[in-house]
Amino acid sequence: VDEMVAAYSSRARRIRERLTAIPGIDFVNPGGAFYFLINPGELGLSGDDFTSRLLDEYAVALVPGSGFGRSASDHARMTFAAPDAEIDEGIERISRFAESVR
Repeated sequence: VDEMVAAYSSRARRIRERLTAIPGIDFVNPGGAFYFLINPGELGLSGDDFTSRLLDEYAVALVPGSGFGRSASDHARMTFAAPDAEIDEGIERISRFAESVR
């Protein structure tokens, strides 16, 4: 269990640093879960549009926040329970997508 906690903490820290560096992307830090809520509002996109376009254009699957209630509807949910290499590739693609939208 200690190894898993350390791995998730490391992933969350790395994701936080990388998402912070992407202009137009804001996010909610995870409290006790293993996902981030990404807010693409500064890109002029709703959570639904962001997730749909990200999947269609960059093959990155995030979950629209609208499925988690009104307070999350402008967000997208990104897990960090995936392998490190997949997370790194996904964030790189999110960064390229955000750049293409701005």
